[in-house]
Amino acid sequence: MECEEALDPLSGITYGLIHNDPEVVERGRRTLRRLHRTQSA
Repeated sequence: MECEEALDPLSGITYGLIHNDPEVVERGRRTLRRLHRTQSA
């Protein structure tokens, strides 16, 4: 996985955790899973 591609979802996860926003956290995690799957294929 390209490092730059992961920065946006990671920042979203961080933001969601700091601001107690589970929807933002889950969106970031889904994006990371999708990126990981596309890089593994």
